[in-house]
Amino acid sequence: MKHLFLILFKIYIFFNIHVALAVVALYLIFNSTISINYIYFLFFSTIFAYNLIRLFNFGSNRFFIKKFYVKYKVFYLLFLFISGLMSFYFYYLKLPFSTKIILIPFIIITFLYNYNFTNLPLLKLRNNGILKIITVSLVWSVLTILIPEWKNIEDEKMIVLKFVFVFVYVLMLTLSFDQRDLYIDEKELKTLPQLFKGKIIYFYLIISIVLSILLFYIFNSDQLIVSLAYLLISVYLCFQSDEKKSFFYTAFWIEGFPIWWLIGFYFINNQIKI
Repeated sequence: MKHLFLILFKIYIFFNIHVALAVVALYLIFNSTISINYIYFLFFSTIFAYNLIRLFNFGSNRFFIKKFYVKYKVFYLLFLFISGLMSFYFYYLKLPFSTKIILIPFIIITFLYNYNFTNLPLLKLRNNGILKIITVSLVWSVLTILIPEWKNIEDEKMIVLKFVFVFVYVLMLTLSFDQRDLYIDEKELKTLPQLFKGKIIYFYLIISIVLSILLFYIFNSDQLIVSLAYLLISVYLCFQSDEKKSFFYTAFWIEGFPIWWLIGFYFINNQIKI
């Protein structure tokens, strides 16, 4: 029984179900008007995109992840195909036409992220440490905030605040992964932890101040208390990320923090209703 649970847990993490739920959680936290169809699109498209990236960058994966993929290769490829089919045929095609058009550039970015531009190093999104985390943050914030809210012209200021918050927040989560991989990543990547090392604490101080200020404008008093508490915990956990921590420290606890935040909202304030 324990062995079965471990296999299922690894499938949940390695096949990127956890990160897909985190994206959906951010969408639910920051949007008052919820679309069930868009939730399913976010979920399956995130699974497809992350698994596609992992497939194209198989050589850079950790040994135990490679070993797991090789062992469950057929199931993984089937999972990739089903998630792609679900995200495109069953949910993307059901989205409003304007939303489909807006999504096209970000679909292209997903595929370009995996492509090795030999003569155009600036377009090597995954091979540029700073550009990589900016791209991930941009895509997450556009998908969770900008696309669902772009028609809401009556509240443009709030949309911008939420967009900036999610962008910076995801930037912080992604930064913790670079900290974990500080001595694994190639020096050519030039990630922020590689460039600044001991001074990385200042990034977290700036990020925490910016995010705290944004929370005061975004949430009301009840939501604010919960959000500030979760923000402080997530900042602390991200800062503590290093090469000594388990892979699952970042892959489960940190990457899934929006899920814990959503659960906190639901049980403490009962603000999220689908």
